[in-house]
Amino acid sequence: MVRNVFTTLFVLVQLALLPTFGLAQEADEGEAGASLDTEDRLFWVHAIEEYRGRFAIGSGTIDPGTDVGTTDAFKREDESDHDLRLYLGAGIRDRKDRFAGRISAGFWYDIDGLPSSDGFTTLGSMRDDSAFEPEVYTLWGEYHANVSAGKGALVRFARVGRQTAEVGLPATFDGASIRLRPLAPYLDVFAFGGRTVHFFESDADLFEDWIASAGAEVRPIRSLRLIVDYRMQMEDQTVDAAAGDPAGVTRKSLTDHGYGLAAWYKPAHWARLKLYGRGLTDQFAHAGGAGRFLWDAIDLGFDFKVDAQLVTLNEVNEMMNPYFAILGKSQPNLRWKADLYKNFATTAGDYALHAGWAGRKVLEDAQGPFNRDFGRLYFLASATDIGIKGPFVAVIAEAHFTGLTPEFNGSEGFLTVGGSAGWEDHRLKAEAGTYYQRYKYQYYRQVEEIADVRTYFGSVGYKITDWLKAQVRYEFDQFDWNIHSVFVSLSQSY
Repeated sequence: MVRNVFTTLFVLVQLALLPTFGLAQEADEGEAGASLDTEDRLFWVHAIEEYRGRFAIGSGTIDPGTDVGTTDAFKREDESDHDLRLYLGAGIRDRKDRFAGRISAGFWYDIDGLPSSDGFTTLGSMRDDSAFEPEVYTLWGEYHANVSAGKGALVRFARVGRQTAEVGLPATFDGASIRLRPLAPYLDVFAFGGRTVHFFESDADLFEDWIASAGAEVRPIRSLRLIVDYRMQMEDQTVDAAAGDPAGVTRKSLTDHGYGLAAWYKPAHWARLKLYGRGLTDQFAHAGGAGRFLWDAIDLGFDFKVDAQLVTLNEVNEMMNPYFAILGKSQPNLRWKADLYKNFATTAGDYALHAGWAGRKVLEDAQGPFNRDFGRLYFLASATDIGIKGPFVAVIAEAHFTGLTPEFNGSEGFLTVGGSAGWEDHRLKAEAGTYYQRYKYQYYRQVEEIADVRTYFGSVGYKITDWLKAQVRYEFDQFDWNIHSVFVSLSQSY
């Protein structure tokens, strides 16, 4: 009875909201766009209520550097932080899969205010000292033509509302997008534009930032897909005021012109390749590639990915990360990952082995916070349903080093071990384990880089009914400070 009342009320609320505010697409979970929800339900609702408590204990010191305007190391006091979070998401579509709508939003409530009296804290968040604040990630409505047979309406897809860009680098915006198919199945053309959204921009005006994009997708043969796109964006940026300016700050408008080309090639079912490149105004800014090769007969695979950022990107730039206001300058760098894996399916369980190499190399200027060289060789072994349905275990051994090749001399190279074990069935999942991070980044009230972090964790989740699940998770981060985190949540799916 309670469930039916809740569902009915939520449906009425959503139907009242949709005509008023418009309709849009997921920005928080990176939903890939043109496809409608594939579930059988014509309407669904998902909700999460969560308590988060974090506790910092220890006598470590920190050199805050320029983040707080001093280079003097100081002793951190014990801190605690308590927050509540509510997530709501809902989707609706018609029986013919032509029209759909989606909404998702997060709500935060800060229980105890700033965790530190001096203003500098590892535990603080952008929500501290604030009221119950909603953040709408998604609010869209769309029309989707049936073109599965390679024919159909000229308008393949149209969407209005808050959504994420489906082509090019990430962007969240309030506006419209459309995809046309004038020459099926060989050619699609698309365009989108509107007001960009930055969830944590402290000095945003309502109509200060704009984006517009257009491009085409070409499929000359079945195994090859090419996408070319152009993007223009305008951003208002706060800068230091001129001398004698009583306001203390001033703003200037920046306009970026980006363009890109991407290619996907699938010569056979066992091979997939992708290459891409992007320019920013008069510079070639990004390039990369990825691939996957599978040998089904022996259940062997190989994945690789390489990304190069060839220009320096500041807080306001064409990458358009929706949380850009708390990131920072990113120097030119090269990132890579290669993974070779072998699976073993037996009557006594499923087993897998992975061996890989991953890392990051700064290409220009000296290393510094958030711009580090690091490398990692790893070997992972995992097993699920060991003998019976339920138990699982994984162990990872890692060799950490600086640069492109291993150099194990003192602090330049070292070994770590991590792993987890637990049980999972249709109602219960319990897991405990540990892992190591050479660098961990905290994006809360201050942007902070933490080195050499060992994390221990444990979690228990139980599916009480088909629509209700409860979960408790504990994490312990150990470095020069000890941080304990507790998460308690209820989730409902209707």
